[in-house]
Amino acid sequence: DVTAFIASNHGPTSLAIIGEDATQESLHTLSSEVPRTEGGSLRMDPDTGEIIVIGKSSMGQEFEVAGLDANFEVAWKKSFRPLSDGSLRPYWPQALMKINDYFLLAFMARDDNAGFSSDWGNAHLAVLSSDYDHLETVQVSFYDPPEGGQRPGIARKGDQLLLTMDRNVQPVVFPIRLN
Repeated sequence: DVTAFIASNHGPTSLAIIGEDATQESLHTLSSEVPRTEGGSLRMDPDTGEIIVIGKSSMGQEFEVAGLDANFEVAWKKSFRPLSDGSLRPYWPQALMKINDYFLLAFMARDDNAGFSSDWGNAHLAVLSSDYDHLETVQVSFYDPPEGGQRPGIARKGDQLLLTMDRNVQPVVFPIRLN
């Protein structure tokens, strides 16, 4: 098992590999082809060893998914538009979970002209195929501007999914029953 952190904040994207003693074993500066990861997701596939990165696209309405090989180079890349409503900007695709042959991706979205405060918005849950093709998206929270939430997360026990988010520095939990 390996623990890793990925970050890019207005500069190059870096991948830090963390050792068993909780110290940084290595730090890798990644190609500019890797999606922007402010609030993005990182998944190390246990079956293939591939590192999957989901982040922002240079196109404001899309997310990008990239698979990194053993040398941390981009082996493949694709993008998808998680929302059909062009007035909403998706951001922070930071909670990714594999369930059977699908992936669930929690993210935030907002209409930048609606008057939301700071980086607040509403939580959404996208369903992706095993090849990271977008299948559908469901809006989970329905806050009116200027209120909203931020920093989505997901956890699962059996057929119960919990989508969490931060709202006014307080945790909010949305239970979702999986089929």
